[in-house]
Amino acid sequence: MKKKILLVVLLIIILLGAGAAYAYFATDAFKSGKELFFSYILENNIFEKLEEKKLSEYEEKLENTPYTNKGKITLNMTGVPEESIETLNNSEITFEGKTDAKNELSEQEITLDFAMGINIPILFKQQGETLGIQTDLLNSKYIGIRNENLKELATKFGLDETTIPDKIEAQELGITEEQMKILKDRYIKILQDNLTDDMFTKGKEGNQKTIIVTIPEDKLVNIFKLLLQTLRNDDIIIPILEKFDYGTTFQESIDELISSFETVEINPANKMEIKLFVESKNLKKCETKYFENEVVIMNIVMENTESQSTIKMYVEDELLEELVLSKKTEGNDVTYSVLLKIYDETIVELEADIQYKNLLVLDNVEEIVSLRLLAEDPNSFSADSKTEMNIEYSNQKTFDANVQIDGFNEENAIILNDATDEELQNLLISIYQQLGLM
Repeated sequence: MKKKILLVVLLIIILLGAGAAYAYFATDAFKSGKELFFSYILENNIFEKLEEKKLSEYEEKLENTPYTNKGKITLNMTGVPEESIETLNNSEITFEGKTDAKNELSEQEITLDFAMGINIPILFKQQGETLGIQTDLLNSKYIGIRNENLKELATKFGLDETTIPDKIEAQELGITEEQMKILKDRYIKILQDNLTDDMFTKGKEGNQKTIIVTIPEDKLVNIFKLLLQTLRNDDIIIPILEKFDYGTTFQESIDELISSFETVEINPANKMEIKLFVESKNLKKCETKYFENEVVIMNIVMENTESQSTIKMYVEDELLEELVLSKKTEGNDVTYSVLLKIYDETIVELEADIQYKNLLVLDNVEEIVSLRLLAEDPNSFSADSKTEMNIEYSNQKTFDANVQIDGFNEENAIILNDATDEELQNLLISIYQQLGLM
């Protein structure tokens, strides 16, 4: 079983390259199956037909043009017996505000409306590195924290500053397009150098041309080890992981995987086969199969149409996972849909629709997200065998160059970083009194 899990990882690594070939192929005038196969990997993108140029323009406009917004979030759950969930069930969060991202200013009026008749209004404001909230439950002014000298602030509240950073830095991948190209070329080259011409064949099935690469198990294991060894010391990936303090742990996991392959017993009858199906110069489907003694024990099928990409994984002819990505454009609206199903002892289904109304005109854009999560025990007939959660989010954004947002000042805010010990003590006493704790 452990060996099968490792081979699944290998399939995914190789399919990250093979899957990049889904969009369009300009010409098939190549002399060998190997050249044709790698031309798909290197020159195309699986998600190209799902991309939307206007979405990038919209995101850029959000960063550079002030806007107002109004929206809400609702939550509904069924099949959860805990009373604590009932407080959240059928709850609603409404919000309305203004944002000027270019000048790092934002304010929102948020209302938490719980189903049991509990209403909590909250004001949120952001100015540069300072964040603040205001609610009458705490104080009549904003209580703000500036993202600096956090260790000193922690000591004022009697907290252990050794576990608190002096400033919270936003962790970004920080990977450039050039680095992405280097990574793609680096790992594809391992495949190119270790997949020989005799492993490739070309054929035809009906109206479709096929390109097939067949990899014996000994070559498969060797490729996997080379990929892992390169990944372990990758001068682009490891520094990124070290930003999240995960570099050493990641390398130790890689070492364990490499060691486990030293004891794999090679069977000459085992192999992996990747088959591409091409019709009218378009890649319609890719199948990746792993054979044990000529029997298919694992199969990953990837199919692509003009508006939808589908990936299915089968283990011994049983469907294990299914992922469907699609895009629909109607008038000025664009909708993306994601469906993920995992078939195991418990069936898990995640469905998300992300709609951008008026996206193509880049104004009064309403973002509407519907998220549904379902977990079900197919072998149980009890009432609590099915749990479902639905989250609805909507937020209409209207661009307005004249938006004005007031920042923090002494009249409307208490910035904890700047407060004296006496001011902090008085603030805490005031909050305790507001909450009825004194």
